[in-house]
Amino acid sequence: MLALITAYLYLILFALLAMMAWQYFRGTHDLLSFRNFAILGFCIFQLHSTAGALNFGPRPEMTLQNPVETAAIYAVMATAFLAIALWSYNRGFLVTRLAHKIPTARSVPSESALWALAIILIIGAFLLRQGIPVYPFYHLSRIFSVGMAVAAFGILGWIWGPRLYNPVVIAVVAVLGLVALITIMSGIFGRRPLVAAGAALLWGVYFSNLRYQRPTFASVRLAAIAAVPVILVALYSTARDQQHAERTGVEQLRMSIERGELRRGIELLSQGQDAGGNSLWLIETHPDQFPRRYFHTLVYTVVYPVPRELWPTKPEPLSDIMPHMARIQRVDRDALKIGPGIIGHIAAEGGWIALIVYGIVGGLFFRLLDEITWNNAHNPLVIIAIGSSFGHLIGMARGETSAFTALFILSVVMVYIMLLIIGKLLEAWYPAAAVLDDDGDLLDEDAPLHESEDHWTDYGEPVAGYHPAKY
Repeated sequence: MLALITAYLYLILFALLAMMAWQYFRGTHDLLSFRNFAILGFCIFQLHSTAGALNFGPRPEMTLQNPVETAAIYAVMATAFLAIALWSYNRGFLVTRLAHKIPTARSVPSESALWALAIILIIGAFLLRQGIPVYPFYHLSRIFSVGMAVAAFGILGWIWGPRLYNPVVIAVVAVLGLVALITIMSGIFGRRPLVAAGAALLWGVYFSNLRYQRPTFASVRLAAIAAVPVILVALYSTARDQQHAERTGVEQLRMSIERGELRRGIELLSQGQDAGGNSLWLIETHPDQFPRRYFHTLVYTVVYPVPRELWPTKPEPLSDIMPHMARIQRVDRDALKIGPGIIGHIAAEGGWIALIVYGIVGGLFFRLLDEITWNNAHNPLVIIAIGSSFGHLIGMARGETSAFTALFILSVVMVYIMLLIIGKLLEAWYPAAAVLDDDGDLLDEDAPLHESEDHWTDYGEPVAGYHPAKY
């Protein structure tokens, strides 16, 4: 029976991947979207990871007493959650109107302004990475610095996209990208900043040019570009240790290259950090062994920014208390954080009622982000800002979902405001490349945006691209 449930989970996984590919090649949906990144995270952390736990078993402290029954419940909950989230996303309800109310910029920066902005972001990220030694701004400055460096990757991708084969552009993008990468890797242990940087680069390349090319042409080039950050994250996954947080970015990068094991790193990335097994355990233990904390994810998302020093009794997230609940041995339970998985959150925070609420809220949240993206597809300031925290977004399916959601919102809002302000200031030195109307469309349809160069020797001679329907 477990083999059948495992096969069913893989069937859902492949069906989701096929759905995204089919919709993209039909021209009805973007290949890169918040919905698709969220689905990718769900496939890794809640489908593949759970199938692995059913095949090889979860950690010893989380051994299931009734694995078949628990796995069957999990399969039903995962299916229902996906169905509700996708239905909510497709309906949109009020968020489609709300997206038009978001303040935005109407001037599209020139290429020169974008180069200047990328350099400003990298310098600012490096300075803020040291942290502002004033409570409580130290942690905020660290979050902001990563967001700025990731945004720099997005801008570099936007500049590079229309001229993928230009050696001069490639060289400058590589140098600036290396500086931004070293800044990001300074003093980190988690992989999310690296994932965010790689995703931002792809995001910028896609929306500046490849979104308007033929699907086969675009997907092949996106896959080739994506291979570089995937390899780097895989190497880093096997080379990092607890002392990594004390090393400089140069040391982190060198150790990743020298000590990293690519094959093992890919395996680690695909395992989903045991989130699936953790979700199974939470289904089996709630509410029989532990009381449910109804809708705790929604509550903790709101209160997350409040420092615990100011609120000592602030509720603990599920990821913090799970090591104590499971009585995990030979670890520091106070320091260990476990990803419950979104289905695990649901099981521990209301069961089927939470499943319906979280499915609807999640679908609307990602629809709002995609609506903002579609309404501002021509403006790099908006596109790059909103795409500056994909590391947290992909991790929402793993958990702690509330923390990742709060961090995503904080990072995006701070970068969004900063880019709009700096972009406006740069207009004094660099005239805008184009102007948008209230709907985000170009006032001058002949403005040279999103056009690509066939070859670097044809620099300055763009070719007409393939323009899909506006989604």
